[in-house]
Amino acid sequence: MKTKYPLESCAEFLKVALNRTAQEFENPMEEEDAPKLNENFSNFFCINNLPVVNEEKKDKLLTVIVKLLSKKEITIEKDQIEMPFDGDKSVGVAFVEVESEARARLAANAINGFALDKKHTLAACQFDEFEKIKEVPDELVMPKAADLIDLKSAFTDLKRD
Repeated sequence: MKTKYPLESCAEFLKVALNRTAQEFENPMEEEDAPKLNENFSNFFCINNLPVVNEEKKDKLLTVIVKLLSKKEITIEKDQIEMPFDGDKSVGVAFVEVESEARARLAANAINGFALDKKHTLAACQFDEFEKIKEVPDELVMPKAADLIDLKSAFTDLKRD
């Protein structure tokens, strides 16, 4: 049996009909009573290269971090440290919240490069440093020869010795 409409026109008809009757999606965050989310993470810093531990040893590692920061005159509580888990093991990262951006910068600098043991040297940074790190190109771009000559121009300037 032959149909009145070819298959392409049937698909187009359904597409137009569905688009006509589809409800419009409204972003709930644009509503007047929408909650305001904090997008400023300046008072947080991240500690990388922590030992991977299970849930039983998490409390002991948190105690070590709190004591380490207290030696650097930064007081925090265990509940200010968030350590994500992948299944039953941690991922070797901790996110720490402190009271101000200055304290976060101070704490990140104080704990950065600390040798926890022979295998784990801690690396810490603030969240705003992630943007700077992401902007670094993957491949090294060598400077032009003219740029290198310009660097030496002060040495070849005979007027100023």
